[in-house]
Amino acid sequence: MPDPISIYCAFWNSRSVCNKITETHDLFLNKSLILLALMKTWLQESDTASPAALTLGGLQFSHSPRPYNRHGGGVGILLSQDCTYQVIHPVPFLLFSSFEVHTIRLLQPFSLRVAVIYRPPGSRRHFLYHFSTWLPNFLSSDIPALIMGDFNIPIDKPLSPSAAQFLSLTSSLGLSQLSDSPTHKDGKTLDLFFSRLCPVSYLTSTPIKLSDHNLFSFSISNTHSPPDTPTSVKYRNLRAINTQQLLDSVQSSLPPISLLSCPNLAATYYHNTLKTTLNKMAPSHLNQPNADDHNPGTHLDLVFFYGVLGVQTSYIINLC
Repeated sequence: MPDPISIYCAFWNSRSVCNKITETHDLFLNKSLILLALMKTWLQESDTASPAALTLGGLQFSHSPRPYNRHGGGVGILLSQDCTYQVIHPVPFLLFSSFEVHTIRLLQPFSLRVAVIYRPPGSRRHFLYHFSTWLPNFLSSDIPALIMGDFNIPIDKPLSPSAAQFLSLTSSLGLSQLSDSPTHKDGKTLDLFFSRLCPVSYLTSTPIKLSDHNLFSFSISNTHSPPDTPTSVKYRNLRAINTQQLLDSVQSSLPPISLLSCPNLAATYYHNTLKTTLNKMAPSHLNQPNADDHNPGTHLDLVFFYGVLGVQTSYIINLC
């Protein structure tokens, strides 16, 4: 087990860092942060001066500029000089117009996948469809993960169907939703924070004058204990699966949507169909664990399937 390490992080909807460069830089230093996720940076691809100014004093900044046809947007991550990281470049078929995302793999002080997201106002149905395709791919390893973002989904309204669907999706893939206090000056909870396989503590939501959104800060550590390695594990040869055959098999096995009465029933049929198809196309067998295997158990098998078959989530969403 590595020695316990804790780092102090935060995320914030800045509503433009372009005119808050000095304030954002000072905020990072005064809070003794290691990582600050920023939404709505408003940074354009042509603006190289602002990112350079944020890195004064040895800080590092990794970001995705706002789309050229959008007034708001832009997401990024400001990091301490003590961090080393790699940008996780987006897979082309996982780029969607309904939300922006920037992802990195933190290597030091400890291994961590980090995603910062901004969903502009618009169709929540399209977003749920797209996000349910992207999310399993981001979580398709046993590396601890953080997802922070302005989702513009009011989870503080328990009767909201979109909020219920969104939280059901995230919890089904092992994410813990941690930011339930208001993050906006109007008392709304729009900025959300999810974690998987990493302990989080000292969560604080702090109003600051620089934006109408609060600064959400927390401490995260690397003290998660992985399960004991079994003497043998279930293994499936997922690489041997033909994706088109997989799609055809699932589509032909699902009952007509008109025969189902609610999203829960559709989700059950969907999940069971995936398991049946999985057992048919890539039967499991026992194998000795290998150091290169990344949790080859059934959970990640299904995460893989949900990622490949993300387009099929419309089967469930159409009932919502």
